Amino acid sequence: MTMTLKQINSAIVGIKTSTANLNAKIQDVAVACIEHTLALNEAGQPFADANPAMRLVVAVAPRFRKPLIDWFAAYSKIDIGKKGDAYTCKMSKKEDRTDNVEAAKLNAWYEAEGASDRDVLPLTIEDVEAKILSMAKFLQRKLDDGKVVDADRDRTVELIAAIKAVKAA
Repeated sequence: MTMTLKQINSAIVGIKTSTANLNAKIQDVAVACIEHTLALNEAGQPFADANPAMRLVVAVAPRFRKPLIDWFAAYSKIDIGKKGDAYTCKMSKKEDRTDNVEAAKLNAWYEAEGASDRDVLPLTIEDVEAKILSMAKFLQRKLDDGKVVDADRDRTVELIAAIKAVKAA
């Protein structure tokens, strides 16, 4: 089937809209998965059930899985792994892991900084400096866009200044 330019352009607009809608829907469901782990059961204890998050990861396209898993790790105690071809899930017991629904709502899973190259290590000091400075820019953008939790705004400003001081040294 041959498409006219008008049909191609219309299809592209449709794809862009569908992608935005899909990303938003995944975000909503992912936040709901975190909220579900915190919801209280009949005994007054948190459900601590990571299964819905794992089912979401399995449901999305393979290229979305790592960024989504990383997003869950950043904003919740949900720990999703893979053994062979099967995904596994549990609630992390690590002290440094917390559930932060407010931050999860503000930071879209598909905008995760470095989601696709997170495992690539820089090879030179210039690469390290560039990555550190890109973090300052990332934090500044989040701060400017109002996507930093109010309680963390002052510390974020301090952190940006400290990162910029690395370059000045």
